[in-house]
Amino acid sequence: MIKAIFMDIDDTIFDFSLCVRGAFWEACAAAKITAAEETYQAFCRIDAALWDMQKAGRLTVDDVVRVRASRFTEAVNASAQAAAFQQAFQRALSAQTVFVQNASSVIRSLSGRFPLYAASNGMLDMQLSRLKSAELLLYFSDVFVSDEIGFEKPDGRFFTECLNRVHFRPEEVLMVGDSLQSDIVGAAKTGLKSCWLNTAKRPNPSGMVPDYEIRELPELLTLHMDDE
Repeated sequence: MIKAIFMDIDDTIFDFSLCVRGAFWEACAAAKITAAEETYQAFCRIDAALWDMQKAGRLTVDDVVRVRASRFTEAVNASAQAAAFQQAFQRALSAQTVFVQNASSVIRSLSGRFPLYAASNGMLDMQLSRLKSAELLLYFSDVFVSDEIGFEKPDGRFFTECLNRVHFRPEEVLMVGDSLQSDIVGAAKTGLKSCWLNTAKRPNPSGMVPDYEIRELPELLTLHMDDE
């Protein structure tokens, strides 16, 4: 029986690509970098490649933040503005709260059935700010973020530390997330149940079969998790 739910934040609660888009334009303006759509697409390619490396365990989240600003500003011949862009981007991203469809209503509904815990890679201050701005923070019993936990998903130690803080057995906790590697495979290392939010109908080459697979967040409300 599921007694608690861990929820990823980016691309599970907030639409990360839309949040990044909004933050990008604000950061370019603040750092006085001339930007166009092709500039943004170049940034996205750099960003995606770095996050893939992070999920593979080759970079930390801090590495992504630092290297992303450096590589992007080099690509647009604005290396001198790297620090200004990085600071402005992180500040702007902290205020971006574009929801994944139906995320707000699903979280409000689930909170009446289960203790909810946010479980995310990233920076605690930023994720707290976003959840608070979105008026969702009150629905979470706690927020676990990698820079404060000390380990990053998919490292099993991230999930072990989260479990130590909530005092549920692994099989009593459901991890909900969009990342097959970070959320689903990562949770399985520690014995958690898992629910893959696979909105893009991506294939699963991992060999790890999630306990549940859904296309849209409202499907969570139809799963018989508390009466198994």
